[in-house]
Amino acid sequence: MTAAPHPAVVVHPDKQSLADAAAARLVPALLDAQGRSGEAQVVLTGGSLGSEIIRSLTRVPGRTAVDWSRVRVWWGDERFLPRGHADRNDTQNDEAGLSTLGLDPAKVHRVPGPDEVASAEAGAAAYADTLAQHGTEPFDVLILGVGPDGHVASLFPHHDA
Repeated sequence: MTAAPHPAVVVHPDKQSLADAAAARLVPALLDAQGRSGEAQVVLTGGSLGSEIIRSLTRVPGRTAVDWSRVRVWWGDERFLPRGHADRNDTQNDEAGLSTLGLDPAKVHRVPGPDEVASAEAGAAAYADTLAQHGTEPFDVLILGVGPDGHVASLFPHHDA
């Protein structure tokens, strides 16, 4: 029995080169997923890096090979704010160019905010229901950013919650 290979760690000199590399790798990953199952499922992140990856994606020459109508989009975390609020991750990703890719709006799964549900808990429950309905296949790509304080997916170090 052979041991599983260790994942490679690739260090980029700056945020822009990291975003460009991630966007360039996203295109073939989505194409491979569509080739396997007909649809690709991707989980996006917010923050400045998440938005920069989307900006870079809009400039990747091979992006036109992806059938964007067969890409299902999720968010790994979201702020409990009304739709369209400037601090929401989905709003920031849309403004960075996500809304220009030709995604099927029915396959872009946004976390409900206070304009749609009574509480953050109700929003999380509604999102869990949506995942159960549409997320039966494993995610093909999961993008997570790391904040300057080391937080991932809004899990903040040394925070009681």
